[in-house]
Amino acid sequence: MARPVDHELRRRLADVYLDHYDAFLRYSIHKLGNRQDAEDVVHESFARVLKANPDLDVPDALVGYVRAAVNNEANRRGASNSRDRAHRDGGDPAQFEDTMHAPAKPVDERVADEITVGLALAVLTPREREAVALRHIEDRSERETALRMNITLGAAKRYCADGRRRIAAILSRL
Repeated sequence: MARPVDHELRRRLADVYLDHYDAFLRYSIHKLGNRQDAEDVVHESFARVLKANPDLDVPDALVGYVRAAVNNEANRRGASNSRDRAHRDGGDPAQFEDTMHAPAKPVDERVADEITVGLALAVLTPREREAVALRHIEDRSERETALRMNITLGAAKRYCADGRRRIAAILSRL
């Protein structure tokens, strides 16, 4: 039997919604390719988290829980859309991968880019990597990055700047 949804969870989810909705929406649009499906994914994810009523004692864990729900729902919705298109068009769902992501480059170039960025990130210090990932991959503000890393705003800016500079130097040699 599920626990009754407590008012604290509702309040915390409302805060997560206000603070992170835009980032979750951008991520879903990127995964699905259209705003309407992306909005549905984000809303459905919040509803599922509320219904699941997770027992999370770490405040930041709720953001990660919702992020995982958004990712899972976007993947489920994307796979479903791909199967629907394949069934409607009579093709193989694997052939529709590019329609979900609308790549500007051929797959081999995208893979090479991802490997290059991954290698560039690997040479950063753990703090630089964390700062760059939060700021530029998760699209967090400098303030959110500092709070998440439990450091000052100036330190977060410095880690991001140092990380970007090192990545640029590495990529310029390729």
